[in-house]
Amino acid sequence: MGSIHQLKVSLRGVEPVVWRRVHVPSAASLEQLHEVIQVAMGWESHHLHVFGVGDREYGDNARDETAVTLAGLIPRAGDWVGYRYDFGDCWDHDIEVEKIHQAAPKAVYPRCSAGGRACPPEDSGGPEGYAEHLRALRHRKGWKYQVAKSVFGATKWDPAAWDKAAVNAGLAGLAKLWAKQAAARAEQEAKETATIDSADASAAPPSPGNDRPENGRFRDGTETAIVARYSPRKQCPVTRPERVGPEIEFRDGFRDDCRMSAPTDTAAAPSNAIRIGYARVSTRAQDHLLQMEALVGAHCREIVEETASTRKDRPKLAATVTRMRTGDTLVIYKPDRVARSVKELLVFLEDTLAPRGINLEILSGICAGLHRPGGQTVADKMLFMVAAMAAEMERDLIRERTLDGLAAAAAHGRKGGRPPAVSDDLLAAARARRARGQSVTAIAQALGVGRSTLYRALEGDSS
Repeated sequence: MGSIHQLKVSLRGVEPVVWRRVHVPSAASLEQLHEVIQVAMGWESHHLHVFGVGDREYGDNARDETAVTLAGLIPRAGDWVGYRYDFGDCWDHDIEVEKIHQAAPKAVYPRCSAGGRACPPEDSGGPEGYAEHLRALRHRKGWKYQVAKSVFGATKWDPAAWDKAAVNAGLAGLAKLWAKQAAARAEQEAKETATIDSADASAAPPSPGNDRPENGRFRDGTETAIVARYSPRKQCPVTRPERVGPEIEFRDGFRDDCRMSAPTDTAAAPSNAIRIGYARVSTRAQDHLLQMEALVGAHCREIVEETASTRKDRPKLAATVTRMRTGDTLVIYKPDRVARSVKELLVFLEDTLAPRGINLEILSGICAGLHRPGGQTVADKMLFMVAAMAAEMERDLIRERTLDGLAAAAAHGRKGGRPPAVSDDLLAAARARRARGQSVTAIAQALGVGRSTLYRALEGDSS
């Protein structure tokens, strides 16, 4: 069978780590490696996937993975390739080549030699959602527990359990399937080769003198052979013409003396750039719904949600920008999702995104549009700065009007903001209970208010 790649497949973001050690033929394609990972880890092949190495991606919505082998892509021990399954939940895997060895006699490949812990269920919300479900299962109460039970099924879930024998049984079935597919391809190619040979033997020689082109057709003076090629994805031969002999310039079919340029492919070259959305709110009392709907409509491959104030660090935003590549686009709903001022926004563009070659797309507001930090003209940058300054001025005017309104209300004896959580009646009852020697905790439980809220009310009253 030749050489074998010993790979360690680890699921990223899940602690303790879920991993498998698999042995796969070096001649296997990335499509076959995808099948191995699905069986070994315990996935069900319900979602899209992609492999990533360097600046290249292979798989769904990317380059063709059927013609790329392990020996060609990761030929040495220590090489690494990333694998993402389910573009919604984003199950990222690290695949490392531990060593390359010769196939053992009578051994069946692919096979699994070691591993640890159970693979999360499909559609369990990614690493963060899976961790939340496990916490709910441990607590065994509340609506989150009911959701977790529906995700994990009726049987008791053991995150530490995995069945090596069952994994190898599935991989053995996969090896048989590969053998059948290889035999079918060989048989099909033999039939096509025989058909082409018989066609070439029976073909009549070209008639001399009949060298004028047919009306309305192109002629380049060369013969054309029909070559049958096999498509592994469609399991059927694909026949297409191939040019034989030296290539010369095309000529017009109506006038043999009018030269015309050869056709050029004007289609845009395929790009591996992706769009990642970022939604942020300041407190847990807010939600990401409005931003999520806009980012989904903007066709983002992945959406990162974060609850953090712009006054503090935003670790998820920093991690997202770190793993983005040149040409990727960060999509946000409004500029204030990543910055509090024009200065901060420009610093974010020039110091964070521009060195990495990352674009910024703003979906709403006065600065809406796609901004390429390294590719804009001076006029574009000036317009962007003017728009951002206008947006900041509008926010400052709103803040100024709000403060003026609060000051005017205070001058007439009214206090702005939310109504107090502890009314005057509750405060009077709390003072009476406090005078009788009851603790603040007991008073808060009896009156149905928070202990810290009651503390603040009593402290304000004493002052």
